[in-house]
Amino acid sequence: MNEDRKKILGMLAEGTITPEEAEELLDQLEKNDDDKIVVNYNFREDLQKTKEELLKAKQCVENEMCKIDLNSVKEKMKEGIKKVDEAMMKVDQKLSVIGNAIKEKIMKKEEQNGRADENSGDVSERND
Repeated sequence: MNEDRKKILGMLAEGTITPEEAEELLDQLEKNDDDKIVVNYNFREDLQKTKEELLKAKQCVENEMCKIDLNSVKEKMKEGIKKVDEAMMKVDQKLSVIGNAIKEKIMKKEEQNGRADENSGDVSERND
């Protein structure tokens, strides 16, 4: 195995390049067997820059977190939960009132239907 091929496979094994990138480089090696492939990419420099950017982002998040008053957030959440509980109690009460009203209407209809049945029974007895 030639040196360039070993280099590509080593970068793949280290995770420096993806399998797709390794395949592309190996294909180029096969096409240009006589030419040497020179990788002009400084992975360590790029990784260092990425690390620095991540550290800056982390610091920015930490700074923003310091600005947040967690006690205030906690109190507001408690207030919100209390309001939801109150709203649920009101809904329960309204449902109870509506349920009772429906129950009363059903009972009245049944009474009326019962009377109507009794009256229609009387009529049929009279006709006999």
